Amino acid sequence: MSVTKSIVSLLTGIALDQGLIGSIDDHVLDYFPDYKIKRWEKTIQKVTLKNLLTMTAPYKYKSEPWSKICVQDDWSIAALDFLGGRRGMTGEFQYSTLGIHILTGIITAVSQMTTTDYANQYLFKPLAITPRKLYVAPDGEAHKAFTVRKTPKGTIWFSDNKGVGAAGYGGSLMKTRAAMRRSAIAEMLFISIPKRNWLRRSPAISSRQCLTGSILSKNT
Repeated sequence: MSVTKSIVSLLTGIALDQGLIGSIDDHVLDYFPDYKIKRWEKTIQKVTLKNLLTMTAPYKYKSEPWSKICVQDDWSIAALDFLGGRRGMTGEFQYSTLGIHILTGIITAVSQMTTTDYANQYLFKPLAITPRKLYVAPDGEAHKAFTVRKTPKGTIWFSDNKGVGAAGYGGSLMKTRAAMRRSAIAEMLFISIPKRNWLRRSPAISSRQCLTGSILSKNT
């Protein structure tokens, strides 16, 4: 459910407005001071939050390695291990769940709240959206069953053991656009789910796509 990525972008804008995040031009590793950089790695140090939001960050994989990440205790750190690479900062658009998951790790760290609790308090509750419940798979079989099951996930947000919500499995997170527009908060949180052909064409996100109206104007 990739709509979760738009919700994470909204939460990033809220954290920015609250001063929990300094700028979308901050380097990702500013928020992971204890992360151990590989000896040969020269690119991850340059990646910014804006690169994650616009999906222009470089990665060290051909297809997203969720099977390797989701067996780790800390999915954010595991995702960081695939960020960067020998190609450097190309600025090329690359659709990625990993980068948005790194953002949920940052939001959880700076707010000192689980992704679910932060979203419930500062986004869903003000918009009168049903609160989400954190869900952690008890074992590998339950994890596999959750990710491959095609039935609706309901009001749960799939998370790791540290309470960091996965960027692709947030349950049914969207209201109708008409209902969103009736909210005062939604007046500046314009949500537009991009179509696949648009994603292929555009390397950047606009203020109408996923972010609060002020997030880009403040930082560009």
